[in-house]
Amino acid sequence: MAVRKETVVAGASFVGMGFSLGATVFAAIWAGNWLDERLGTSPLFLLVLLVAGLFGFTKKLLWMVQPKDKRRR
Repeated sequence: MAVRKETVVAGASFVGMGFSLGATVFAAIWAGNWLDERLGTSPLFLLVLLVAGLFGFTKKLLWMVQPKDKRRR
């Protein structure tokens, strides 16, 4: 059974988005905990960085799913 190239490219794009979300959440939690431990502000920076990271990821996700002719940079 042959797999079409477009299917593979689309699948790879979705896998990339999943890894990107995981990396964003991991980095935000790690950096937030690190800052909170140093500054004694638990859980302030954890929550701020997590929300900022998820907002940025959502914005990028919405940009990626728009048709190329409607994208703004």
